[in-house]
Amino acid sequence: MSTEKHLDHNLELHIGLLVLATDPTTETEFRKMLNTDRVAFFVNRVYYKNPVTVENLRAMGDDLTRATSHILPESHLDVVAYACTSGTAAIGAEKTIEYIQRARPGVACTTPLIAACKGFTKLGVHRIALITPYKTEVDDLIKGYFEEQNISIVNNTSFDLESDVEIARLTASSIYEAACEINNSRVDGIFISCTALRAAETIKPIEEEIGKPVITSNQALLWDALRLCGYNEVIPGYGKLMEI
Repeated sequence: MSTEKHLDHNLELHIGLLVLATDPTTETEFRKMLNTDRVAFFVNRVYYKNPVTVENLRAMGDDLTRATSHILPESHLDVVAYACTSGTAAIGAEKTIEYIQRARPGVACTTPLIAACKGFTKLGVHRIALITPYKTEVDDLIKGYFEEQNISIVNNTSFDLESDVEIARLTASSIYEAACEINNSRVDGIFISCTALRAAETIKPIEEEIGKPVITSNQALLWDALRLCGYNEVIPGYGKLMEI
């Protein structure tokens, strides 16, 4: 005897989220910002080891396909989001997408840098102030990526750290003060780099203080992932980007 069964084919939207093995922040910030039960995210960790160097970042590329393939392998994903800003710059945005799509052919993909550039375009921002937690060699990768996308960096500062553990311990007040100090009359908006940085809570206070858009790595990544999978609702409390 078998019982009658009904299958629900109207399930929530699915985001596959690739997070670094060393990152203690991304999942927490996604949960804080994602205020709907219409979207779910499913995480796998990408092999990575500190310190944050160009060599270590590039080495991650070899694991992206494996990590992607183990996220709900028998279920549909609407988008795959790779949660590493500096990794995108080190590996290359196109190559990053290629690694992901080897496991999920044709899937929509985003990364913090891809998403941030889309966000700045939507907000009409062309000249930015850049805040990173990185050492100079990694900092230069981020600057180079934005410049290739025709986004001018008119001011920048760094916390000069090389471990996700240290980066995740930076206080909100440190980030807020850095943003206020780096702002000037030539700046259209601010980008705060690194998914390990606990920056989401600083977005609204900084925007209220300087009167300009602020984009962070995790905020941009979630925003673009949501838009790519067809979720277009406003998420209040996390900056102008989440309201467009």
